[in-house]
Amino acid sequence: MDGCTFPSHLPHPSQKNHPFLWTPHKKGLERTSRSHSFLRQSVMGIVNNPHGHPTKSVHVRITGKVQGVYFRKWAREQAKLTTLNGWIRNCKDGSVEAVFSGKPAAVDNMLEKCKTGPVRAKVESLEVEVCPQPPGVGFKQLPDYR
Repeated sequence: MDGCTFPSHLPHPSQKNHPFLWTPHKKGLERTSRSHSFLRQSVMGIVNNPHGHPTKSVHVRITGKVQGVYFRKWAREQAKLTTLNGWIRNCKDGSVEAVFSGKPAAVDNMLEKCKTGPVRAKVESLEVEVCPQPPGVGFKQLPDYR
């Protein structure tokens, strides 16, 4: 994701200890999981949290006219209404990146809402990747990534 990076508390896909590995495949690169069963389940995007409830976590990059249109504030309000955990911030390339984590239906609902965003936004694309569950509880707006 150009212009954005994973936060320092999350392992980057290029690190050796990252749970996913890009491997050569006939049609390009293929994402494969290392052998740990918990991490294999997270490739599918849904894992059980310590209380046994299913949790889904995704890293999202939203492009288009998404800065200067209250996208982050709108997303923060939507996430709090659906009790999602995670964060959102602006990137230097004009996109917005976020991590949404919570009940699978709530995460899917938030992704649908992000396809249009607030009234003044013009969303061009949404890139979604499964990611580790963010630490802590609540949804916050991080400082811009510049």
